Amino acid sequence: MAVNVLTRAKTKAFQLWIKSIIGEEPAAIEYADHIEIDFTPAQVQKFKDYLHGQVRGSFVPTDKPPPDVQIRFGKVLIPWSIETLAPLLAGSYGLGWLSKALLSKK
Repeated sequence: MAVNVLTRAKTKAFQLWIKSIIGEEPAAIEYADHIEIDFTPAQVQKFKDYLHGQVRGSFVPTDKPPPDVQIRFGKVLIPWSIETLAPLLAGSYGLGWLSKALLSKK
């Protein structure tokens, strides 16, 4: 099974997106049935630094002006968390309660 043109195009798009973040384009390794995007150790550190900065920016106030493009993830994440995470947490609690009840019977 060979890698198709669409997969190659998606790979290039991901490489360019990563380049826009860390300033360097990662390597693409093509196998018979898939393509892997691989990072050098320096690229790994740059990507980690970028991610740490994103997380820190969520909690630390900044004097920078807001970005030109703003995505309203709240319209997606809040309903998704209610639909997915709330039942998952309730189910986990229920399974824990049931496990405790079953294990405490002697």
